[in-house]
Amino acid sequence: MGTLGNINTKFYSNRVELLQDNLIRFHRVHSWEVDSEQIDTFSRFWSLAFIDCNISKISVLHNGQEINLIGKQVIFIPSFSLVKWKIKSADLKWVGYFSDTPISDIGFYEPIAFKWIDEHLPNSILEIRTLLKSANDVRPIGVNTNDILAKKLKHFIDKNYCNSISLQEIASQFGYSKECLIRHFKKSFGISPIQYRIKLRIAEAIVNLMTETMTVSQVAHNLGFNDISFFNKVFKREMKATPSNFQLRYKNKSTVNVYNQLI
Repeated sequence: MGTLGNINTKFYSNRVELLQDNLIRFHRVHSWEVDSEQIDTFSRFWSLAFIDCNISKISVLHNGQEINLIGKQVIFIPSFSLVKWKIKSADLKWVGYFSDTPISDIGFYEPIAFKWIDEHLPNSILEIRTLLKSANDVRPIGVNTNDILAKKLKHFIDKNYCNSISLQEIASQFGYSKECLIRHFKKSFGISPIQYRIKLRIAEAIVNLMTETMTVSQVAHNLGFNDISFFNKVFKREMKATPSNFQLRYKNKSTVNVYNQLI
């Protein structure tokens, strides 16, 4: 356990730590040059973030309403959840966590935000569980929908995002046109089903690149990208960096692989 390494790009820097076999922590500074909107999802990993919103101006769009996050906040995003952010141009600083260790028994099944009271940063999954169980004045912040078809399609993608099945093939299985699926999904979640699947794959790729000794080509192939050039293109578009920027373990193959259960 300990520091995996640093990821430095034109727009942000990360110091990445492996706290436990299944728990990554990163300290991030990100320069937003213009006001931006962004949709995030972290695939099968849940995410936890600590941020001072008095310094970093940030809000979320939830059920058509903009919610301003004020003061020091804890943000929890369960696996396969979507959050739409509105971010003011500024230098944002936060501490985040990733893990795929099941913690659904805490009772939160959608993204939430609550006040960060004691300013303590957890060092284990046990501490994170304790924090979430004691959370008060919790506010939902995720992207939700009552559209049955959109939810059905999202569930299918969540279960099959690494498979090379086309949207046309999915539409045929569902008994709808491809255009109908795109329309329902985008209206409900703010992005197309293809964009959503790419975001799931990139989230998985980030963890694999940071914690495994695989090549970029191996990571791309395992996630259903048959064209390495396309993988590099969408990764750079999503992360404003190349996949090689994230190859922390590959750059130090002598490091013991303690995260291989993620494959």
